[in-house]
Amino acid sequence: MSDTVKKILLASIFSFISLWFWIVLSPNFLHFHETTLFFPYTWTHLKEALCVPGGPARYVAEFFVQFFLFKVPAGIIVTASFLLLQVLSWKLFRIFKEQESMALYAMSFIVPFCAWIYLCIFGNLFTGIVALCGVLAVACSYLVKPRSWTAVIITTILLYWLCGPLAGLFVLLLLAYSILKKKDFGKAALAVAIFAVLPFIWHLCIQYTLKELYIGADYYHEPQHWPLSYFILAFSPLFLCIVIGLLPSIHKGRGATWSFIVSAVAVFLLGWIGVIKNCNPSYERIFKYDNLALHQDWDGILDKANKVPPRSLAEATSVNLALAMKDRLLTDMFLYPQPGPSGLFPDYASGYVIALTSGESVFRAGLLNTARHYAFEEYESYPNYRVSARHMKRVAEIDLINGRYPTARRFLKDLSHTLFYRKWAKTYLQDPGAVSSDPEYARLLQYRDHSEWLFSDSSDDDKREMLRNIVAKDGKYSVPFEYLLAYDLLARDLFSLRTHLFLAGFNGEVPILVQQAVAMFDGAFFEVAPEEQALVSQSVRDEYNEFRTALLEGKTGNEIKSRFGKTYWYYYSQK
Repeated sequence: MSDTVKKILLASIFSFISLWFWIVLSPNFLHFHETTLFFPYTWTHLKEALCVPGGPARYVAEFFVQFFLFKVPAGIIVTASFLLLQVLSWKLFRIFKEQESMALYAMSFIVPFCAWIYLCIFGNLFTGIVALCGVLAVACSYLVKPRSWTAVIITTILLYWLCGPLAGLFVLLLLAYSILKKKDFGKAALAVAIFAVLPFIWHLCIQYTLKELYIGADYYHEPQHWPLSYFILAFSPLFLCIVIGLLPSIHKGRGATWSFIVSAVAVFLLGWIGVIKNCNPSYERIFKYDNLALHQDWDGILDKANKVPPRSLAEATSVNLALAMKDRLLTDMFLYPQPGPSGLFPDYASGYVIALTSGESVFRAGLLNTARHYAFEEYESYPNYRVSARHMKRVAEIDLINGRYPTARRFLKDLSHTLFYRKWAKTYLQDPGAVSSDPEYARLLQYRDHSEWLFSDSSDDDKREMLRNIVAKDGKYSVPFEYLLAYDLLARDLFSLRTHLFLAGFNGEVPILVQQAVAMFDGAFFEVAPEEQALVSQSVRDEYNEFRTALLEGKTGNEIKSRFGKTYWYYYSQK
């Protein structure tokens, strides 16, 4: 097998597993990056990027991240960046070790595997990979032949401006090369000195701390959080180049063939183990539910929940939302694990996971002011002066529904400069009143809340009070009504349950879930008033008596659930 075939084979294997991972196994993790991004096509945004060290690399990275909205382009972009890192690493290895060795070619995949692991960890941004590509490209170009003292100065300053603190890798590569090759040590020392003072000089001009300017603030979401994966990614090319430069030459023949096979197997096996160890399936599941809720694919949410029961609060929130939107919350709620009332409306928490699902649930349930608070808090609380177009759109939606057109216009103008939100924003910029004829918002228009009363978004009682106001005004069997009764059931508040049934003018048969809960409470937890007992039909009473008999006979949990369903078993397990 020729060396060219071996190179093509390794690159093809790596490309296949990367595309399979990002398009099939973990596409929603990349989509989440787009939900935290606002990338307007304006001169102002470009000028802001040009004023910050590393800003150009961040600008290029965010340009590509906006396409993470779609899983296939996202997988292709990320895989292409990994392959670019591999090619640059291979060229750099050849500079440090002037020989054609397939073992070194196999080792060049270590750097893209490090980048893969880095991107798998929640909070790390694509900017770090783009900046690393830029640094390695400049290093490969610079080290090919000797450069002048002026070139050292210009390259170091320019690279720090383009790629930020990761430019320090270029300085260290230059220093390592000069030591191993025993030449141009003075130029390498000059580059080190320039890089040492550049962040301090820039600190006098911009509002970045010295620590952020020396280590980096644009490679991860939280400015004061420097994960170990970042340093592994940054120093992996330097470490490998030093090791390769010290290794003895591997001549061609059987030894070279075996060294290639061992290197390739070790790199790919350990690299894949590192990827699996550092990716988080829980985040992928949550982002999958969030993506489905964002696109209102309620059937998709329930199909996923039927295959794998929801395991987290965020997942349970999405499932309950899908059931409510399908008018099945009060019939199928206990087919899935319920973490209690918090599974309906989780408390707001400043972060990137719970706020998405909780904001979606309160919005669809008609708690518009609470949903606006959630979205606006997220819109304002992103670190590093980042803004989310998704949260910006949600704030604009709620302002349009509530008739606050002047406020909505400010957000619509910003969104009109983006690529994928432009069409939607321009539609309502031209005619804000068109929201009344949009079927997506028609149901929510009846829940407009013009009251000046400020409810506590973290108070369960206030959330129920807001639902009561909607139900009293709407008076129909609707999503807010289902949420209200489900909340009473999970909170075991039978007095409120009966009150809310009459509040909504419910004249039909009491939902079977309500009857079963009341029957279970009567005697099992506390004495139920006659008013609540009257909600239970005789057939449900007979079924509950059978349930109690089965418990006394020592039936197993699976036998009880298969015979009586999960409603009784849920309440019994909560005793």
